[in-house]
Amino acid sequence: MIDKNSIIERLDILLEANIISTTVRGKSEAVIDKFITISNDFDQEKMEVFCVHMAIALSRVEKGECEAGLDENIVAEIKQNAKYVEASKILDEVKDLIQVEIPDGEEILLLIHICNLLER
Repeated sequence: MIDKNSIIERLDILLEANIISTTVRGKSEAVIDKFITISNDFDQEKMEVFCVHMAIALSRVEKGECEAGLDENIVAEIKQNAKYVEASKILDEVKDLIQVEIPDGEEILLLIHICNLLER
C-alpha cells in the first residue's frame, strides 16, 4: 500500500528548498493520486523515486532546462521492455492530467521509471 504522506513529505522538502515550485508540487500530487487509482500496490521506494524524479523533471520543463535526448540504445532498450506500451499509455494520461508538454529526453526517463513501477 502506497504511503502518500511519505511521498508528499519528499515533495514538500523539494518545495521548501526551492527546487520545485508550488505549481509543480500540485501537479506532482495529482500524478501521485493518479497512480494510486491505477494501483495502491506499487513498491513504495520505487514510487518515491519516480515521484521525486517526476517533480524535478517538471521543474526543468517549467524552467526550460530540459534533459537533452538520450542515447538511441537506451531508447531502443526501453521500447523493448514488456511494460513499455502500458507505461506509455499511463504517461499519456499523466500528460493530459497535468497539461504539460514533456520533451522527449524527459519523457524517456519518466517511462523508464514507470516501467520499473509496473514490474512488480
